[in-house]
Amino acid sequence: MEFKGGFAKDLEIDFRWHLCASSKQRCFVCESTMHLANSCPHRSSNPQANYTVPRYIDSSQGSVPDTGASHHIAPDLASFNTSEPYNGSDRLQVASGKLLNIAHIGTSVLNSSSRSLALNNILHVPHSKKHLLSVQKFCLDNNVYFEFFPFHFVIKDQVSHRPLLSGTSNHGLYQFHPRSSPSSGCVSLSSRVTMPVWHHRLGHPNDRTMRRISDSFCLGSKFNSSLSSTSCPMGKLSKIHLPLSNKRSTMPLELIFSDLWGPAPTLSNGYRYFVIFVDDFCRFVWFYPLVYKSDALDVFKSFQVLVERQFETKIKSVQTDWGGEYRSCNKYFQTVGIHHRVSCPHTHEQMGRVERRHRHIIDTGLTLLSHAKLDMSYWYYAFETSVYLINRLPTPVNQDLSAFELLFHRFPDYSFLRSFGCLCFPYLRPYNAHKCTFHYVPCIFLGYSPSHNGYRCLDLKSKRLYVVKFVKFFELDFPCKNSDSSSDTSISGSNLTSSCLPYVSTSLMANHDTLALPRLPLSQAPHIRQPTPRVAPPPNSTSPIAPPLSATHTPHINHAVNCPTPSFPASPSSFPASQPSSPSPSPLPTTSTNSPTRQPSPSPPPNIPQPPAFIP
Repeated sequence: MEFKGGFAKDLEIDFRWHLCASSKQRCFVCESTMHLANSCPHRSSNPQANYTVPRYIDSSQGSVPDTGASHHIAPDLASFNTSEPYNGSDRLQVASGKLLNIAHIGTSVLNSSSRSLALNNILHVPHSKKHLLSVQKFCLDNNVYFEFFPFHFVIKDQVSHRPLLSGTSNHGLYQFHPRSSPSSGCVSLSSRVTMPVWHHRLGHPNDRTMRRISDSFCLGSKFNSSLSSTSCPMGKLSKIHLPLSNKRSTMPLELIFSDLWGPAPTLSNGYRYFVIFVDDFCRFVWFYPLVYKSDALDVFKSFQVLVERQFETKIKSVQTDWGGEYRSCNKYFQTVGIHHRVSCPHTHEQMGRVERRHRHIIDTGLTLLSHAKLDMSYWYYAFETSVYLINRLPTPVNQDLSAFELLFHRFPDYSFLRSFGCLCFPYLRPYNAHKCTFHYVPCIFLGYSPSHNGYRCLDLKSKRLYVVKFVKFFELDFPCKNSDSSSDTSISGSNLTSSCLPYVSTSLMANHDTLALPRLPLSQAPHIRQPTPRVAPPPNSTSPIAPPLSATHTPHINHAVNCPTPSFPASPSSFPASQPSSPSPSPLPTTSTNSPTRQPSPSPPPNIPQPPAFIP
C-alpha cells in the first residue's frame, strides 16, 4: 500500500505507531515486506486495537508509558493545555495497517509532588484507544528517568534521584495512577466564568500564581496580567527595586557623594558624628569626625580646599540626601558653582554609593573593636582605621584595584599595617626624664596618624597617646582581652586590664586631628570648632617627632598628652597643642545618647605649624 505525503520534520513515531511516508511498507506482525499486516498469515484473530489490551480495561485509568513511541498520543483534547490544528498530510498507521488522521498537536502538564513535568508535541488522534506517553521523549524533556519493577514503576529526577511520579502494573500494562494522569490535571469548570472573576475569587493572587492555576486547572481562558483589578496595586504594590546603575565618573572630583552618620551612642575623643566624602570615580573615602552636625559646612570647605589643591581640578557635583546639615551648604554650592544633586525623599537607593561605604566602615570598625575587646568610646579610632584600610583594599568595582591605587597611581604599602588594638612597645626614650627609665613601655596600638608617618600608641599606665615611628609590635597579644587579670603593666600583655583604658573626654582635643584625612601630602590640616585642649608639660626637647616651630610662635609642641583622671573616666588626646592660659572647660557627659545642646564655641588654640604628612 503506497502512501502519498511527506514527513513532518518534528514527527517520527516508531514501534507501534508509524508515519507512512515511504513507498516501502513493512508488516508489523512478521516484519515482512511482501505483505501488509492486515493480510499477514500470522495475524491474530483478536479485534483491531492500538495495542494489546483486554477489552474490559477502562480507558480512563490513565496514560500508558510506551518505550517504543517517539511522541505522546492522546485520543481527546481534554488533557491539552494548548493545541493547534494539524494541517499536514502525515497519518498514523496502526498494527492492522489502518491509517489514522492526526487532528491536533499540543502540550500539557503532568503534575508531580515537587514540580510540573512537560508533555510536548502531543498528537491528538481521535480514533486512538489510549493515552500513550513516550518514555524517551518524556525523559529528554524533563531530565528524569524511569525505573520499572514487576508490579509498579517510578519516575525519578536525574539530579536529585528524588521520586516524582509512580504507577502500577495492571493487566500486563504499566499505567499512571489516575490522580497523576494528564487527563486528570484539568477540572471541569464553567466556561462562562471569566478570568477576572477567577482572579477576584482567588483573592487577587499574583500573576505567576494565576498563570499556574490557569494552566493546571483549565479555567477556560489564558490569564492576562492587564486584566488584574486596580485594587491589587492599592493593597499590595511594594517599592520597585531600582536597577544597578552602570554610570560612573570619568575623572576624580567629577562627582562626590556625602553623608553624615550619628549621633554615636557615646562620645569618642569629643566627637559624636562623622561625615564622609566618596569620590564616584575611584570610590576613595575621606573621613571627618564632627562635634556638631552644623560643622558639616566648615568641614566641606576644608575638604574642598584640600582635594582641589592636591589633584589640580575642581569639584563639579556633590550629591546628598538633603539632610538638615546639607541645606545650609546649598547657598555655598551656588556661590562657588558646584552642582548640588539631591536624592528623592525616602529614596536611599539613590545614595547607594555612600550608604554602602557607611555600612562597610561601621562593620569593619565594630569588628576591630570586638577583636581588640575595646569599648565603644574608641569608635573614632576604629572607624578612622577602617577608612584607612578600606581605601587600600582591592575591590571588584575598580577591576580589583584599590581606590588608593586608582587615585594616586601607585601601590599601597601593606608592610606598614599592623593589627589594631594589639600590644606594642614604642620607643619613648626622648620623653624620659631620667636615664634609668625604661626605653619602651607597653601600649595599645590605636591606628595610624593622618599627619605623620607613624603609629598611635596609648600608654596604659600614664594614659598618654604617643605618635611614634619606632615601635615593637606583638600582634597576637591583645591586652584588653584579659579583663580579669592583674593591672600590673609588665611586658606580658596578659596582665593588662581594660580598666586602665579611659573613656574619651571633650576636654582632650587638638586642632590637627579633627580632620582624619587620607595620607595626602598636605602641609597642614584645617581647623574646626572644638573645646580648648588640656595638655601636659612638654616632653624632652630632643623628641624626634616634634614638629618645627615657626619664627613667630614660641609655645612648645607636645606629641604626648597627659590625660588627667577626673571623677569619671577620661580620654586620651591624640595630638599636640599649646598650653592654654585658662582652665579647661568641663567635659560633656558621656552617657547621653541624644545630640548635645549647642554651647558657645570656645576660642580655638593658636595656629600651630604642622609637619608635612606622609603616605606610607
